Amino acid sequence: VLQAIKKALMDPAAGNDGILDILEDETVLEDVLVCACYVTCDFPKDREQPARSLKSDKDAEVRLLGRDRALKVPAACRHGVTECFFHPQSAENHSCACDTLPEAFVRTLELCPMDIRAQLVQNVVICGGGATLRGLLPRLALEVQKALQQHKVLSALAPKLRLTPVDFAPICAAWTGGAIYGSLEGVPDYSA
Repeated sequence: VLQAIKKALMDPAAGNDGILDILEDETVLEDVLVCACYVTCDFPKDREQPARSLKSDKDAEVRLLGRDRALKVPAACRHGVTECFFHPQSAENHSCACDTLPEAFVRTLELCPMDIRAQLVQNVVICGGGATLRGLLPRLALEVQKALQQHKVLSALAPKLRLTPVDFAPICAAWTGGAIYGSLEGVPDYSA
């Protein structure tokens, strides 16, 4: 994702001449991702709401500390870089056994014992820095539900899918869960 952002920002059409040196800093690319990028989501029409879409055709600007100019982030870059989560990418950028997040979810669920699958899909927690991307949770829910519906063995679980919100920043969820688990009494007696 960060390399796609860098490539889009370095394009002469983006108008970032004179400040391209800052793009070598990965933290700057992460700031652009968090501040300007988002995940598109098309909500289907239902009984109460018309069909809606989360997509903008507006460019964005990201102000950087210590710079008098802002980075211009083209509209296509803002949402295009996150599509790698939902559409297979070229083999050169491939470092995972799964092509998409929904595929990874379905494959993981296939590996779980059958008797706990229903409980798992009803309590899905998305954590980490990527969980803070605007639009990720609704799009992920729609895409995973669609992937489950298309799976011959797991299709009955599709209507049960629930993404559980956390009461703290998603970026801290794994640490918080570990801290809670570690503070429980009797943990050494029940864990390996």
